[in-house]
Amino acid sequence: MLLPSMSGWPLFSGMMRVIVIPGALGTLMGALLVFAAGYWGGKPLIRRYGPWLGLHWNELNALERRLVGRFGLMVFLLRAVPIVPLAPVSAVAGALRFPFLDFMLWTLAGAIVRCLALGAAGYLSRDAYSQAGLRLTQSQAWLSVALLAALIGLGVIWLRRKRTQGLNP
Repeated sequence: MLLPSMSGWPLFSGMMRVIVIPGALGTLMGALLVFAAGYWGGKPLIRRYGPWLGLHWNELNALERRLVGRFGLMVFLLRAVPIVPLAPVSAVAGALRFPFLDFMLWTLAGAIVRCLALGAAGYLSRDAYSQAGLRLTQSQAWLSVALLAALIGLGVIWLRRKRTQGLNP
């Protein structure tokens, strides 16, 4: 039997408290704002500006018909995959008048999976990130010295020109 301290639970519970719960709730709050914008302004905006983006209301209606009974699952999957942008999913769900409570639940579930995946990726890549951060810190120090030297040089040139202009009116 594994001891709780050796099972990974402390890491998981810490990640849940610090990364996953705040991240998922933040994702949900942002998604609700975009959902509301899509709900109350989506259809007129899509009819007016959608063709400029290659988006037509008829296409969204066809998408809705194809996703009947599966729209919640699609919201969940699109939320869970860390490379899919979040705002278009929320806007389309609002414009198609997806049920609000269902949208909230599927969004929250998908956001939890997304934040877990991103938190785990961050944890697993922490050493590489630390090394990259160290290299960046060293590079930034050299760049700062070079910029300071350039500014001092430009200041000296400016002062010399100012003096020579003052002597020769």
